[in-house]
Amino acid sequence: MKLKNYIAYIKSPFTSLMCWGFFLLSLVIQAQDKEQKFIRITNADSLVFDQNNSQYRRLIGNIGIEHNGSTINCDSAYILIDNNFFHGYGNVVINQGDSIKAYGEEVKYKGNEKSGILSQNARLFQDDSKIYSENIYFDQNQNIAYWLDFGKIIRENSTLTSKKGYFYTQRDYFIFSDSLVLIDEGYLLYSDTLGYNPNTKTADIFGPTTIINEGDTIYSEWGTFNSDTQIGTFENNVVITSDNQKLYADSVYFNQADSIGHAIGNVKIKEINNDVWIYGEKAFQNHAENTGIIEGEPLMIQIFDGDSLFLHADTFKIEQIENHKEIYAYPEVKFFKTDMQGACDSLHFSPNDSLIKMLGEPIIWSEKNQITGDTIFIETYDSEIKHLFVFEHAFMIEEVDSIRYSQIKGKTMTANFIEGKINQILFKGNGETNYWALDEEDLLIGINQSKCSSIRIKMKENEIQTISFLEKPSSIFSPPLSTPVGDLLLKDFIWHSQKRPASKEDIFK
Repeated sequence: MKLKNYIAYIKSPFTSLMCWGFFLLSLVIQAQDKEQKFIRITNADSLVFDQNNSQYRRLIGNIGIEHNGSTINCDSAYILIDNNFFHGYGNVVINQGDSIKAYGEEVKYKGNEKSGILSQNARLFQDDSKIYSENIYFDQNQNIAYWLDFGKIIRENSTLTSKKGYFYTQRDYFIFSDSLVLIDEGYLLYSDTLGYNPNTKTADIFGPTTIINEGDTIYSEWGTFNSDTQIGTFENNVVITSDNQKLYADSVYFNQADSIGHAIGNVKIKEINNDVWIYGEKAFQNHAENTGIIEGEPLMIQIFDGDSLFLHADTFKIEQIENHKEIYAYPEVKFFKTDMQGACDSLHFSPNDSLIKMLGEPIIWSEKNQITGDTIFIETYDSEIKHLFVFEHAFMIEEVDSIRYSQIKGKTMTANFIEGKINQILFKGNGETNYWALDEEDLLIGINQSKCSSIRIKMKENEIQTISFLEKPSSIFSPPLSTPVGDLLLKDFIWHSQKRPASKEDIFK
């Protein structure tokens, strides 16, 4: 606008009073219009208006305006009377009530729409919250301030940045979206969309969100999290990673202060370093005691090379002991592997040393063989079974036909495996056998009844090839029909065919 189009800086007191009088008179007339609330000028050092446009004003020096309870102060400004529009420059300060202040270098405000934009290093402060962005938009109709091209909010020890953000001033509530990062004491949060109440420190998750807290990572797509109480509820594709373990669930609740966590619905736990998966419908975790419980048709899968072991029980318990985990399954344990099946009352598994301990009437089946004892240990290495140990009352039975069984028993038993199949077995202490001999056409020759201190068995493809009797054996060989079959069963003989799972589905029966 050219200087000649102005009626000047009016410097005489009389002329100044006339101009201000004219302007104030127009404001009084405008204020009488009840259908529209106009911007009110409360202060200015000088006024310049366009001779060709009586609605145009320029204000210079210590500008102050007021509209709907909000005030704007700046160094200079333009105002359009008919449009109810204000454009201010230099050291802009906006006050709304007693709690909200905003600062910037430029402001555009539309009085009719009760909305505007604060630009050039814009800042908005409310209580302990401080918002920074190049541009901050505000809308008095909705009591909202927002940014659309990256902003930052700082409150106490929390710093949050996002590409878009919306601040509902009356509720003191934020909604952030796109490239959100929240840094708070002890944790870091990334999110697609998040609501946040700085007074309660409660975050509402509305989209893909990752929380990193002291080495633990939580992923969720819906839920709430309170950084002050450390209580959170997460839903939709929840994944929690901690201590070389991943937990998946439909929903998770945890209370960090009480060290308690619950996971419900399609629970999966992955032991990252040990190729072990655990499934269930419910999981309960006590971080203080380093224990977890899995219920609801729990299933453990240990992945072996070319095969997997499927294990089921009523309940699984996981304990973190120093740098390794212990897994307990109880009661009514059953497991299935293509070349081996088992059952017992309780089972203890340590992924770190790859040792499975079977307790409470343990039974192992392998091809035609059944192995029982007071306690059975299975040792694995490099995703293969390497050794099997039976402690006290070791008893191995091989089914010959529907009524005849070869039997070997002793105090203890050790079996070695090659490529997942039993290669050699050693019985020690009070060794005893009733072994049916077959000819080359698998016809019965007779039964060999022997006793000795130790017995060594060589096997091939899980079938007995040779039996060696060590340390002064005594032996009797009898024809096939010389003795009733029932009299040839050793003491404590039980054939548990009804308990044997025939498939991985059978472990749930």
